[in-house]
Amino acid sequence: MDREVCFIGHSHVPCIYTDDGRVRRPKDSGAKICLDELKSEKTIVNVGSVGQPRDQDPRLSYVLFDGECVTFLRLEYDHGQAADSIRSVPELPDFLADRLAQGR
Repeated sequence: MDREVCFIGHSHVPCIYTDDGRVRRPKDSGAKICLDELKSEKTIVNVGSVGQPRDQDPRLSYVLFDGECVTFLRLEYDHGQAADSIRSVPELPDFLADRLAQGR
């Protein structure tokens, strides 16, 4: 990394990784973590996923960043409709739809 902070989302699990090996997971929607408090030179922020969170919380996940602090936010979404859309594609296995309600 060339910068102090990097934002990612591919793993679908909201958390913050620091270069000393620590992992911080937000406990609630609205959890705010200020990067200077982490005392880390390099920080990776995983924003979670708007469509398929995989941390046992079926609500969508995203972050707001104000240049200093990251605020993790969660919102309800119609995962039933999303599951129905997945099931309507014969080539996709049902487990992709089934796991949405459990956030896994």
